[in-house]
Amino acid sequence: MDATQSILDQIEAAAAEGEQVCPEGAGSKSFMRPSTSARVVSTATHTGTLHYHPDELVIRARSGTRFIDLQAEVAEQGQYLPFDPPILGPGSTLGGVVAAGLGGSARPFLGGIRDYVLGAKVVLPTGQVAVFGGDVMKNVAGYDVSRLMVGSMGSLGLILELALKVLPAPKATRVFELPMSPAQAIKTIELYRRQGGLSGAVFFEDVLYLRFSGSPGQVAQAENRLTGAISSDSDEVVRKIQNLEFPVQHHLWRWDAPSGISMEQPGLIAFDWGGRLRWLDSLDPPIIDKAHGVVTCFKPGEGTLNTWSNRNDPVGWVQERLKTAFDPQARFVDYPKLRHRP
Repeated sequence: MDATQSILDQIEAAAAEGEQVCPEGAGSKSFMRPSTSARVVSTATHTGTLHYHPDELVIRARSGTRFIDLQAEVAEQGQYLPFDPPILGPGSTLGGVVAAGLGGSARPFLGGIRDYVLGAKVVLPTGQVAVFGGDVMKNVAGYDVSRLMVGSMGSLGLILELALKVLPAPKATRVFELPMSPAQAIKTIELYRRQGGLSGAVFFEDVLYLRFSGSPGQVAQAENRLTGAISSDSDEVVRKIQNLEFPVQHHLWRWDAPSGISMEQPGLIAFDWGGRLRWLDSLDPPIIDKAHGVVTCFKPGEGTLNTWSNRNDPVGWVQERLKTAFDPQARFVDYPKLRHRP
């Protein structure tokens, strides 16, 4: 029996027994889902590249393919996946990366996962297999359902295959370290963002890390502007912060904050996306209102979380309507889009 048929049989068996389905790849982001008694249906054995011709700038692969293997495959051809998401475990799969929808450090400068998804094959909650989009750079045939899979956490269907846009890899990359306060870091990011070439801007332990990517000439210009900064050809530090490889004592809070909000926040340990994505290590979240973005408990530590509610804003309403449309009988586990109740 092939992996696809095994997946379909498990979903059918769950429906027959009245069980909900919980799609899973390698389980590297299982802490993001609520505790559930649903039947876990894994894509871990559903692996392999199906289509990749570098001159077409498109790659199609099965959802259980390890993301680091996909990155290595396109790198051999001098190409890369620009959205470069957080890798929270070496087994992290393509389907899991897309379903989680977590953007990497390059997101504000090069776009997020949704910008690079061209097509998908999905097992819908009805048990039917549907194909959305295609393997071409421009697709205008109907509503782009494949991109709805990004960030859906498997609640709208189980992803079987994905087609992604790739781009030529930059010829040069350099990271500059600048010791400064969080407030100074925001001003510095805005200054250099306007000058081009910035592909990452993360802050950790009172140091701002600016990553520039492009031609050797573009990177050399950035180096001339940043005279005196510590620099390196390796972006290992940026990736470690992006991949959340830092110690956390309490709960890890993810704060998607609008620009202009003070950086002086208790428990702030790092920020990404030029200051928009903030990470806090604290027993309690920051007290915010709707104007101050959305706070979620990204990775629970020890202690109780008793001040949470479903996300009650336009994004939350759209998510609820999509779930109802795709899965009216609630056959797949839903992931409440939680926000802190001020």
